[in-house]
Amino acid sequence: MMKKIVITGATGFLGKELLKSLDRDGLEIILLARKIDPTIKLKAKIHWILGDITQPDIVHDDQYKKKLLEADTVFHAAAFYDLKGSYNDCFLGNVVGTRNLLNFFKTSKKLKSFHYVSTIAVIDPVGNESILEDVLPERKSFSDFYSQTKYSAEKMFRDFEFSQNNVAKIIYRPGVIVCASYDSHKFKEDGPYYFAKVLKKFRPILNFIPHLILSFDSKATLPIVPVDHVANFMAQSLNRSEFPKEVRTYHLVSDDLPTIPVFLEQILNELGINIGLKNTDITFVNNQILTKIGIPKETIPFMFHRHSYDKSNCYKDFENGFESHYKDFQVVLLKSLKDV
Repeated sequence: MMKKIVITGATGFLGKELLKSLDRDGLEIILLARKIDPTIKLKAKIHWILGDITQPDIVHDDQYKKKLLEADTVFHAAAFYDLKGSYNDCFLGNVVGTRNLLNFFKTSKKLKSFHYVSTIAVIDPVGNESILEDVLPERKSFSDFYSQTKYSAEKMFRDFEFSQNNVAKIIYRPGVIVCASYDSHKFKEDGPYYFAKVLKKFRPILNFIPHLILSFDSKATLPIVPVDHVANFMAQSLNRSEFPKEVRTYHLVSDDLPTIPVFLEQILNELGINIGLKNTDITFVNNQILTKIGIPKETIPFMFHRHSYDKSNCYKDFENGFESHYKDFQVVLLKSLKDV
């Protein structure tokens, strides 16, 4: 029997890669989007349905509604991602959109699994803890409205109840998503790209300075992951005949990541900047100087990120677990950062 899948966010960075990973004969993919992207062409049978999940009535046409409710699987990858976005925009895109989509499928009789793309940004980045997959830690302060509203959306999703008790609820928490491991040109400006862009801008000056002074934890790591590694893991869920009844969460962060100082040195070398790193305890350096030269203040807490992410569910539920190692995409990533 042909599987029928609804995908939101299919025209976005992760969404397009997810489509590539899912694409195969024997699938019917329904793309719920605000507009059609003519560049998307698949082997699978596809239907475009124009709609807006930020509206209570996400689609107006009864035939479109009927088509959506034929799906047995939903991948909700749409989100409003902007670290400087207003609370209203983030809340509308991340909380209201998710709530409307859940309410639409609440009474579906054919739905078997609903897959929600969260983010490790729901976790306070500063700290040195082992973060369990199936726990959403209590958090009251946020440095940006994106992480705040994604936290609220994940909590809402965890508490939501479908009319059919057998609908599996799956949560993916990817790290900071970087370029595809096979293509340095396929990236979205985020995380390390902000640093690389600023370093390139000031390269003529930096080569005449003995040290780049920053405030960081020498054992901290930036929790990155290639976009295709996330998409491939999500796609393999279609091979499962059933899921556990409880909410299932999967951490998707690469292993063997370099520490912040090692990673920065690798970027500097790739950019041809001959300068040493000097650590300082004066956080003013980060909070004031870095933000003035173009580094979003929301990314600075990751300079002190020492969390580890439990992946027990990945290996318990999938034969190959989640295999993503920095050494396997290091060269491509550094080239990507050089070209930003």
